[in-house]
Amino acid sequence: SVKPRNSLPDGTYRVAVQSSKELGSDEIASGTLMVGKASGSLSVSALPLLSGGMTGPNSSVPVAYLRVGNTGTSATILNGVTLKQNGSASASSVIGFTTVDDKGMNRTTLGGSEGTTPFKSGTAYVPLTATVLPGQTRIFTIKAQLSRTLVPGTTLMLDTVSVDTNARVAGVLPIRGTTWTLRTY
Repeated sequence: SVKPRNSLPDGTYRVAVQSSKELGSDEIASGTLMVGKASGSLSVSALPLLSGGMTGPNSSVPVAYLRVGNTGTSATILNGVTLKQNGSASASSVIGFTTVDDKGMNRTTLGGSEGTTPFKSGTAYVPLTATVLPGQTRIFTIKAQLSRTLVPGTTLMLDTVSVDTNARVAGVLPIRGTTWTLRTY
């Protein structure tokens, strides 16, 4: 257990447990901490649209399809999700992310420059920025932008490990993402 030095303002926080510096400061576990009263309730689940396959350098591939439904009585804010790389590919294989919802209204881009990666200690925060109204269901597609330098035969397997929102989250996390085997052309 950890006691914060100062009280935290109401909101949703990403929390992570890391190993010691001597062991490489790897992330051991992560989750979402809500302080204050939740303003609604979101149901979050995977939508199995694609099972993956082979992909190569400079491509953009869907890594997660998330169904988000507001089962509460008030509008909720969806800020983003945290993804964790559980495959054998280096996190530096991904240089950015793009997202879009099924309405085409909410689009975000994160990174995309060769030689950079949005991952820190094996996880990446991907903003989604959406308001989900009561009774509304939205489908979000998250795509990874791949580097031009990949290690052939390694796998990219990104799981959704936490959801950043002002609502209570119903659903089983982590949510398994799409698996891609990397190759060169």
